[in-house]
Amino acid sequence: MNKQTEHELLILDGGLNLHFKGSFTVSRAYFSHGVLKAEAYYQEKQLHGRSSFYSEDGQLLSESWFWWGKKVGRCSQFYPSGALYASLNYREGKKEGLQEYFYEDGQIKTREHFYDGKLDGLSSLYWPNGQLKRESSFQQGSRHGMDRLFNEKGALLDET
Repeated sequence: MNKQTEHELLILDGGLNLHFKGSFTVSRAYFSHGVLKAEAYYQEKQLHGRSSFYSEDGQLLSESWFWWGKKVGRCSQFYPSGALYASLNYREGKKEGLQEYFYEDGQIKTREHFYDGKLDGLSSLYWPNGQLKRESSFQQGSRHGMDRLFNEKGALLDET
């Protein structure tokens, strides 16, 4: 079941430098048992504002922000348990800056840096015990420089 209504949305986010007040269409989809499945704001048929998805039991699974159809700012994704799965950052629809993925227990799984939608800088992968698994350097989306592999105890296995 989908439902659209007219509402006013106020976006004030100094970090994004977005200040907008206007009339929006809110689209909602529901599971057959009536629990909210998704909610998104549109303006002129483009995603514009918050977009959220939920599990069948009402747990938030993802929350993203859009500006005229392009993802902007922080996108958060969650495990069905509610634990944070990913904290991603976007600028004009492309990944930008620090991107982090987590194991369900909250331990860091992956930490990467993006510039203009491409891997750029250090990319680090971790074992579930928190030890560094792999560390690689990227430039404009291509591996550039060091690449190191570690075992679960943190000992260096290979380096190129």
